[in-house]
Amino acid sequence: MTHPATSSTIIISGLSVTIIKKRIKHSYLKIHTTSCHLRLSVPLKTSLHEITELVSKHWTWIQNKIKNIKTIQKPIEKKYITGEKHAYQGMLYPLCLMIHPWQQSVTLSFDTIVLSIKENNELKERQALLISWYREQLYQIIPNLIQKYEPLLQVKVHEFRVKVMKTRWGSCNITDKRIWLNFHLIKLDLKCLEYVVVHEMAHLLERYHNKRFYKLIEKVMPDWKTYKDQLNQIHLIHLL
Repeated sequence: MTHPATSSTIIISGLSVTIIKKRIKHSYLKIHTTSCHLRLSVPLKTSLHEITELVSKHWTWIQNKIKNIKTIQKPIEKKYITGEKHAYQGMLYPLCLMIHPWQQSVTLSFDTIVLSIKENNELKERQALLISWYREQLYQIIPNLIQKYEPLLQVKVHEFRVKVMKTRWGSCNITDKRIWLNFHLIKLDLKCLEYVVVHEMAHLLERYHNKRFYKLIEKVMPDWKTYKDQLNQIHLIHLL
């Protein structure tokens, strides 16, 4: 008999903690990177006493993590002007604005991202142009990665989509065989994007982060831990 996951929220030492009970062997604690809300996933039979003990055991780590999140400086708002640097595939490139009478486009020329724009353009227009270009690159790269790993993992992805996510790099719908990928992955090393694609594709075969799940990834991407660690060190707020 399959037991559905259950969710409840409790207060522990003044902190709001969402408890997710589901069919897993180990407990996982996550802290929301903007709200500092705690989310604790535990095995189905975990008691309230065990949950409280688990939070108490990691109390120092929790407090330090919340402190670090709150002290993170908000990124400087982009102005999309010549000389301003923007990330692409793990590198920082300066922008170069070029006035064009009718054409609006983005090109990567050696070590510069060139925005060809009309005269008297607005910041929002320049921003939208670069965002559109980023998306175009993702929609060219991702299908090749999916095609590469479908035969290796022996799974079929019916659809992929890209969207801005503030707290995760990817997600999937197992029933529909659909994977979602974070728009900001285009700004990181391409191997990070590749790892997230593999991670979400593996979830189409195994819902939980268990031994079978990580063996699936290990089999097709032996160096996956390197890119997982890189992603864990990045604060998404700095990419928004």
